Amino acid sequence: MHKTAKGLTVLSQPEYSIFRGPKTSSCITYKHGWHLALLVKLSLDLDVISISVNDKTLSKEAPETLSLSVKRRSQVVPLDVIGIHDDQVVELEGAHNQEVYRRSEILDDPNKSNSLEVWAKRSHHTDLALRMRILTELHSSFEQMTFEAIRSKLNIDITRLVTALSLMRIEGLIDFDLSRPIHTIPDLKLVQNLDRALDVVPLQ
Repeated sequence: MHKTAKGLTVLSQPEYSIFRGPKTSSCITYKHGWHLALLVKLSLDLDVISISVNDKTLSKEAPETLSLSVKRRSQVVPLDVIGIHDDQVVELEGAHNQEVYRRSEILDDPNKSNSLEVWAKRSHHTDLALRMRILTELHSSFEQMTFEAIRSKLNIDITRLVTALSLMRIEGLIDFDLSRPIHTIPDLKLVQNLDRALDVVPLQ
């Protein structure tokens, strides 16, 4: 809260937002839209297992920097991921496995818009029975189908299917090309085997 020149008390807008997802063990605060885009990019990366705030100290003061620790299936040692403005040069003290993303690179990512659309469905509801039907169809079709083929097979509307597929992509159950809108995707792929997939607890 702060007072205006006329003495009126107004509520200040929060400076930071909170990010939480299936791969975060605790909340991550972020300040900018490009921070969110990087967090979503990492969350939808099927190789990423977990994302957390990095406890290593930045060598230079960089208040706009997003500093994360990321564990990947393909790497034994956790990766230090830093999101920075284009004109910044920062390093983490003691970092040996470091990956830097610049603001322009994040904003120009061809997957950004569709990734954010997928992530926006995380709070939506879709019944478990529908997701089980999708997984079963993918499994019976040798773990790969087109969007139109699965929509026709299940005989459901596009909105319901897009929501279900988005949630399943967030959960890491299926894979599809994030550079294209979901309803134009040529290949939907089952990531995990059917028994493992059906054991996953739904987001909603």
